[in-house]
Amino acid sequence: MLIKVLFKNGKQERVTPKYLDHLINLQQVARFERTEGWITPGLDPTRAMKSKPYRGRERRTTW
Repeated sequence: MLIKVLFKNGKQERVTPKYLDHLINLQQVARFERTEGWITPGLDPTRAMKSKPYRGRERRTTW
């Protein structure tokens, strides 16, 4: 599956999800398209904006 990307320099192309993550980390992406519409990294939530891991007490029950 390829994702439509609009670069900060105005260029537009389709890239793989893995390469999109790399481009977002390099801050080269202005917007990219999801099924629900265009996403702007830094404004809209993305996988690159993962929250910090939970550091509290384990609350799940182990059987």
